[in-house]
Order: sequence, then C-alpha cells, then structure tokens
Amino acid sequence: MIRPPDQSEDGSRTSADDTVDTPGDDTVGTPGDDTVDTPGDDTVGTFADDTRGQTLPDFAAGIAIFLITVTFVSVFVPQLILPFEDQEQPVVADRITNGLGNDALTEPGTPSELNESATRAFFDLAEDEALDRLGVRPWYSVNVTIRDVPSHDPDSAVLCAVDDPDSDEWIGACESGADRFALGPPASTDDRSVSTARRALFAGDSGVVLEVRVW
Repeated sequence: MIRPPDQSEDGSRTSADDTVDTPGDDTVGTPGDDTVDTPGDDTVGTFADDTRGQTLPDFAAGIAIFLITVTFVSVFVPQLILPFEDQEQPVVADRITNGLGNDALTEPGTPSELNESATRAFFDLAEDEALDRLGVRPWYSVNVTIRDVPSHDPDSAVLCAVDDPDSDEWIGACESGADRFALGPPASTDDRSVSTARRALFAGDSGVVLEVRVW
C-alpha cells in the first residue's frame, strides 16, 4: 500500500512546515546580520577622515627654501644696489675728494692749486650744510681735513688759516685761535670701518694733502 506523501507510518498527517526552515531562521544570514560589514564600519578607512594636508618633510623643505632666499637677498641685493647709487664708503670718499680737489676748492683751470677764498668758505660751512652740498646721504659720517704732508704719518697735523698780513702764506701750522681746515666729527678709531681718500695739492709754494674719511 502506498502512503500519501503527507501521511506518516501511523496514519497521521504531517504539516509541510514542521520540517522546512522558514525565512528568518537563525541559521541563515540575513541583511543586517552582525557578521557582515556595512558601509561606515569603523574597520574601513575613508578619505574624509584624513584632515592632514602637509607632512613634516614638506614643512622642512619649505622652511629651508625660505631661509636660503632670505639669506641670498640680505647678502647680495645691497651689494648690487649700492655701487650704482655711489653710496659705498670707498666710492663716497673718492667722489668727495675728486669734487673738492678738482673743482670746489681749487683755482679754475688749475686743479692742483687751492683757492684761498673757496677753501675758507667751504670750511666755514655747518656740517649739515656741507654734507648736503657734497651730496652725501645722512647716514654717513664724513671728515674732511687739509693736512701737512705726509698725511699718513701719525704726526701729520691739520693745517689752519693764517691771517698774518705780513705773511705771504694763507695756510700753515695752527696757532691759538686760528681757524682749522677741518670739517666733520673725528673719524672712528676702528680703521677697518673707515674709508680714506687723499689728494696732493698746493697752497702757494707749500704742498698739502686733502684728506677725506667716510664711515
């Protein structure tokens, strides 16, 4: 005898859902199951979490380039500009010496001969007025003197105006109360910071030296 498929040996009927797993059975993984990683899981890195835009090597390289640029500008740019402005100390000293020794203090047509009236007038000027006439920038200090020869000797003296009507000389050794042919503050004692220019001239039959010091 053949039993119906839904009948057991003892004749009782069975329900199909007694032995069949139904949806949602805990043996079957479903969407949302805790064994499946979902978007946004903390085990998955995202680009949005990375907020650092600069690394340490980038920062170090940028600082190094900046320092090199500042050093280059500080060292080389002043050296490139100053000579064209005629404001380097040796250039200033030479320019003043040439201007005074070739023109301002000398006889017209005789650059090596001092003119008495022009020389006296120049050394009677106030320091600021003299510097302005010489075209020297205010941050420079300038000392202009007329000295006995040789002017490089430590004992070389600054010369003064001679007002003796019985003398043929109008320039000579300084006496009490005489006007010295010196203009500007005393030169710095640090010779390394001072630029000096000299010009040999004549005052009558006497040889003198025009000395200009800039610092």
